[in-house]
Amino acid sequence: MAEQAATKSSPLLVAVVWLVVIAPTAWGLTHTVQSALKLFASAPAASH
Repeated sequence: MAEQAATKSSPLLVAVVWLVVIAPTAWGLTHTVQSALKLFASAPAASH
């Protein structure tokens, strides 16, 4: 069996890739929470 040499990833590349994943996720989560809060906000009392 031939052994394959392990290659190291650049820490900068890893950080950039994580940023690409986390940034849109955080944006989506923020907007989802804001929309959900609108659903649970107390509605003004209706006058009869």
